[in-house]
Amino acid sequence: ATGMVTMMKELQIPLVGSHHLGIDDTKNIARVLQHMLVDGALVQITARKNPRSPQDVNFLFKNRIR
Repeated sequence: ATGMVTMMKELQIPLVGSHHLGIDDTKNIARVLQHMLVDGALVQITARKNPRSPQDVNFLFKNRIR
């Protein structure tokens, strides 16, 4: 799906709160993730923060953004 609202429609999860309101988007994305995990999705870590330099992020996969 291309975007949170489309993803929620595909999964038949009703949108809670206001779209693009930070806390509401966070709650809705968490609900999508819960649904995916119940369906058996595997979640991979794709990046890690560098503990010695917290502003630096080490990406574990290259060229994954389209």
